[in-house]
Amino acid sequence: YEPLVFSVLPLKDLAKVQVAFTALEGGPSPEGDKAAAGKKIAASNIDVRYVKYMWVKPNYTADGTYYQAPDVLMPLKTERLVKDENFRVWATVHVPLGTPAGIYQGKANLIQDGKLLGSVPLRLRVLPFVLEDKLDVTYGQYYYHPLRLISNAPDEHSRNWYRTKADLE
Repeated sequence: YEPLVFSVLPLKDLAKVQVAFTALEGGPSPEGDKAAAGKKIAASNIDVRYVKYMWVKPNYTADGTYYQAPDVLMPLKTERLVKDENFRVWATVHVPLGTPAGIYQGKANLIQDGKLLGSVPLRLRVLPFVLEDKLDVTYGQYYYHPLRLISNAPDEHSRNWYRTKADLE
């Protein structure tokens, strides 16, 4: 899986905009390998989403202060683009096992009411190896808010550092 990310800054409000990806067509690798020539990664192998912005607090102690921050990846269907607000597209390409190494190129087309507004050129390099599945490794993500760590801090300097870090979040 490989992410492809780009932003669009509309110069006017746009209603009912779609982003349609073409297939990615293969060509020779930089080393001259031509195995990918004529091969394709289908557009159906591209999961297209957009970054939704949410109103968030700058930290846990700030009341009444909010700002917009990128939060979640939402499925992209037809969206409204607002003048002077970045619209970030996040696509994930699933490269099928056995896809030959090389440079694959395509486009992301922005379409409104069947009319092409513009295109973003795409280039994806497929490398000639497969990543191993590490079944004996557990991956995860966790977070401890700095205020939880204050009680175990060894000294006042460390406690102040955790308070400051909490205020910045």
